[in-house]
Amino acid sequence: MFEMVEKNQVIYHQEIPERFQYLVNDPEARFEIRKKFYKKYGLDTNILSIIWRFLLRIFTKNMEMGMSELDFLRWEIERGVLNPLDAEEQMGSRWWRDVNLEFIIISEIAAEIHEGKLPEHPVNNEIQLWLNYLKERTGQSWYRAHNASIVRAYLNCVEQAKEESIYEQTFMNEVLYRVLYAQAMVEDDSPFKELGVFGSSPMSPAVDIMVKIPSFYPDNYPLSEEDIKNVMHKGHGIDGHLERVFDKYLILEHIEALFAQASKWMNIPRLKHFIKSKIPIYPRH
Repeated sequence: MFEMVEKNQVIYHQEIPERFQYLVNDPEARFEIRKKFYKKYGLDTNILSIIWRFLLRIFTKNMEMGMSELDFLRWEIERGVLNPLDAEEQMGSRWWRDVNLEFIIISEIAAEIHEGKLPEHPVNNEIQLWLNYLKERTGQSWYRAHNASIVRAYLNCVEQAKEESIYEQTFMNEVLYRVLYAQAMVEDDSPFKELGVFGSSPMSPAVDIMVKIPSFYPDNYPLSEEDIKNVMHKGHGIDGHLERVFDKYLILEHIEALFAQASKWMNIPRLKHFIKSKIPIYPRH
């Protein structure tokens, strides 16, 4: 989406709208703009979620949609992947930075269109899904908008992904199929749908809990030796065993069907090509 030119180890983003330029090298600014987005557009319009908000108050003060996104964004910031590429202490990741920034800009532009600020702006698939969410804020509409924007950013950042280690690429796939699995529980029509919707609700503390488990979401960038073992499902201890069970038996056994269904939910047919013979292969799809 955004063309970048490197000059003297400083990255200049040429196609990012000027009003978003300040986000490029400021991770905390990215967090603040998303907080403001959900403060304005975070209340679920589904009546059942009003009840859930009272239940969730036991765990958190944040009752808004997008809580899971903010928890994940905080984890990215603390891991250091959104740091400037010329940071002295820890350089950020070109891929993580670009995927995150593209996602933010897509959703923020949708909000501007919704508010009547950009009446002539073209509306693509991902922006339309955010507009659907802004009109009717439910768990399903949020997941479709959020995940479609993430997938679009994955597709547009293939070259950046190839710069990362093979282990980091494996982890990129895990991040994606886990969030698609969460979406599947909300999209599902089975008798267990209500339980799944509660656990996968964008308002629930589930993501905050998960990102605090290093076997699932490592704290280090680049990955440490122990992180690599976990990413490759060879970690030890209870956490490592839990990760293997979660990924291998709940997700990977059904991953082709998951990606096929998700490509329809989000209207992105190319997503199906991320999987070959039940193996996630991004960015070499």
